[in-house]
Amino acid sequence: MRGKFTIAGLSALLFFHLFASSSYSCVGRLLVLAVGDTPDQVVMAEMLSLLVNERTGTSVELIKPGNLEACKEAVKQDKAQLFLNYVGVAQAEIGDAAVTGNPQEVYNIVRQHYLDSYDMVWLKPFGFNGPMDKNNKVEGGSSIAPVSTSEVLKRFPVLDRVINKLKNKVDDDTIADLVKKSKDKDVKDVVKEFLKSKKMI
Repeated sequence: MRGKFTIAGLSALLFFHLFASSSYSCVGRLLVLAVGDTPDQVVMAEMLSLLVNERTGTSVELIKPGNLEACKEAVKQDKAQLFLNYVGVAQAEIGDAAVTGNPQEVYNIVRQHYLDSYDMVWLKPFGFNGPMDKNNKVEGGSSIAPVSTSEVLKRFPVLDRVINKLKNKVDDDTIADLVKKSKDKDVKDVVKEFLKSKKMI
């Protein structure tokens, strides 16, 4: 009888260890997020940083290497593991191959192109259009999404699931409101209030 209890106890301990390992495999790790300097990028970078840290225990460092091309280059060189890009910007890189009137088709084309060309993975769009200029007006207007690499997503196995929780959670009105609030309050406090209101942290 005692042997049965011992085996059962060891089995339960092993199960707990495996569950904990898979659930918190990012704990103690560092993720570098390359960020542009537009207001929407600044807000969403802080939001991602807090969400990832709260949900996985991963520390997130924000860097500003320059324009979007510099951000992409940082990820390609593994100086950063994530950046925020606009579908319209990526579409312009591809040219005529991505010309279509359907936003979902454009996203799919862009996603496949980045995967084939750079081994980069587009995650789900946040739900708003950007980039914003310094006056909080939208320039161009295309959806924005986090972009990482296949290798990074293997190293951080729950990262995509955590980040994709923001899919369509931030529409045009919401990002405008968050940017406006961040002018009078610390942006970290603004995004924390938002994530708590959505019960995401």
